[in-house]
Amino acid sequence: MIWAAAIIALAGLAILGWHMQRPRPRSMAVSFARFVPQLPMAPSRARFALTWPRDGWALACLLVAAALAIWALLDGRREYQSSRPRHLGLRVVLDLSASMGVRDAGATRLAQALARLDEARRQVAGAGPKSACLELVAVGAEPGAVQALPLAGDLPAPLAGGLRHEGAEVGSLVAAAMLPQVDCVLTHVLVLTDMPPVAMTAGEGVDVIWDQVGAPVGNAGIRQLQVMQSAFGQTTSEIRVEGVVSGQDLPDALVLDGPSGQQQLSIHPMPEAEGRWFATAAYAGPGEYAARLAAADGYDGDDKVVARLQRPASLAVDWRLSDLARPAGLAQGGPGDLLVAEGDGLPADALARPAGLAQGGPGDLLVAEGDGLPADALARPVLLTYPGFGLGRQPGHIGPFIEDAALLSLVSFDALEAAMPAAWPGPLPPGFAPALVDDAGGVLVARREQPKGLIVPAPVPGLPDPARSLSLTLFFSALADLAMPEAQQQALEWRDGRGGIVANAWRESMTGRPLGPPADLHRLAQLSRVSTGAPFWPWLVLASLLALLAERLLRLARRSEAVS
Repeated sequence: MIWAAAIIALAGLAILGWHMQRPRPRSMAVSFARFVPQLPMAPSRARFALTWPRDGWALACLLVAAALAIWALLDGRREYQSSRPRHLGLRVVLDLSASMGVRDAGATRLAQALARLDEARRQVAGAGPKSACLELVAVGAEPGAVQALPLAGDLPAPLAGGLRHEGAEVGSLVAAAMLPQVDCVLTHVLVLTDMPPVAMTAGEGVDVIWDQVGAPVGNAGIRQLQVMQSAFGQTTSEIRVEGVVSGQDLPDALVLDGPSGQQQLSIHPMPEAEGRWFATAAYAGPGEYAARLAAADGYDGDDKVVARLQRPASLAVDWRLSDLARPAGLAQGGPGDLLVAEGDGLPADALARPAGLAQGGPGDLLVAEGDGLPADALARPVLLTYPGFGLGRQPGHIGPFIEDAALLSLVSFDALEAAMPAAWPGPLPPGFAPALVDDAGGVLVARREQPKGLIVPAPVPGLPDPARSLSLTLFFSALADLAMPEAQQQALEWRDGRGGIVANAWRESMTGRPLGPPADLHRLAQLSRVSTGAPFWPWLVLASLLALLAERLLRLARRSEAVS
């Protein structure tokens, strides 16, 4: 509009300048009689007469130019007013997980999200689209169904029930935003959640607006409860509770209710993982255990967990070492048993199970002296020994080694050099790599990753210290590394402060997460304002200029006729 008015103004100034021109005086010869005064003429008076105007065609061109200029102004104004979205399609992804019930300044996060939803609907309605469609996807642990959303009025029925008793993750929100478009062609996606924004797309040309509601609040929550069994059954099994903390200090205490009564447990930070903590308690036999934080915090859905624990399975071994007795805490034989044996040149039939013992699978751990062991016996987890320690060994020096906490954390290298064992005789079996060697390059300890395997010197209880202690420490460290039972995963049930069950509440324990920048809901209208078609007023301005040019040409033609 502005530059069109400027063009019209410039054209008017050009016309005015043209009419203000005056021709230069001409040099011409005249008769002396022209200087004789003439008789005065009677004064003439202008009068109006109904006749064709002087220079009628030129005047008509001026009138046409003015009419076209006025038309251009009106057309430009009309196009400006009609610059509204041709179509607007909005999908609202609403987080209904349990953490949306956290209160912030007196209102829950869900209430804040619903207020933002009303504002978004007002923005869409105020944009004045020629066509619009709105839809809603409610998200808990998984995205719900896509349903129509009105521009005004009451919200759909699924929101009437409020929050869902389940934890959610960011992936569920992203999956909801990327659901296929069916009845509504989307131009925008609005995600309403208490989780911080993530970079994502919802299709070509679709603007994603991530609106995080609620300020960060400090919280501690329970993430895991499991039974930990000792490697050889020599110590009592224990219960280990793990949790997270964000935006606050560690909780003071944990209360554990079990078959033997109530215990107050101390909470300790995990040095290897920031924001994680653990607590331990003695296992009191099978039954129901309930662990809960002593004090309430920002989000109560993860403050209590209930599990029904069973008796840990015993570790069964087939002990075949003649110089070392089987630990009393280990059961004898059974499915998946552990074969521990010595035997230089162990024959194939020595690997058979004793009568009356169940046949183990390919995952059994074989412990044997490795010299002469058949190749097919190495196709499962193995602990191979060799005669390394003995009387009369001379002190030596340790060479390169790989830091292996499972084997070397309890071994004094000074003591090991004072009673240096002999090296593994010959080349290593396939797949094994040295973990500890002497200064001459001989392999003292070797490891294999898949299937798991270790090579260590054989234990010799009859040697004097430090050789005796070193041989037993290396052997039992290796045995514990390979035979340590996995922690038994339990079916856990989280309960909030009102006793309601919250499925997978641990997913939302980090409520102290950072707050993202506020979303600008005006983008729903601004980005959708597109032209409804090519404007017509530039052509009108051009036609007006052509009419002015025609008027000038007609006046020049008339002037040339008058001169001739």
